[in-house]
Amino acid sequence: MTFPEKIVRPGSYVSLVCVASGNPAPEIKWFLDGIWPVSTRPGTLVSTYLSSNGDVISYLNFTSVDASDSGLYHCEALNEAASVRHAKRLNVFGQLFIRPLNNLTALADSRFTVSCPFGGFPFDTITWKRGT
Repeated sequence: MTFPEKIVRPGSYVSLVCVASGNPAPEIKWFLDGIWPVSTRPGTLVSTYLSSNGDVISYLNFTSVDASDSGLYHCEALNEAASVRHAKRLNVFGQLFIRPLNNLTALADSRFTVSCPFGGFPFDTITWKRGT
């Protein structure tokens, strides 16, 4: 259930593939920076097939990527028994940007994680600043 991190130029064709098996056969969902469903803008297509050996194979295809397609993609395979996920970045050369964050709520004295969804490439480091 793996696809590699990719670094591509704008206008490139990109295909991410996710393969999973299980009984019952799992459903595969694609996420970009934690958001489901992945945008189905023109030129983006999700195709899912059941192979002859029972594997579920899902492709996320882009006919022509641009910097806005950059980000952390993950596929999640789930059925009644379990769920598994795999994630890697798709880096498209272009202007760096940060996707808007939704408001977050946390309980006092509990741990929670905040992600910084961003795109564009190349990038050096991402720095968090409070109150700016």
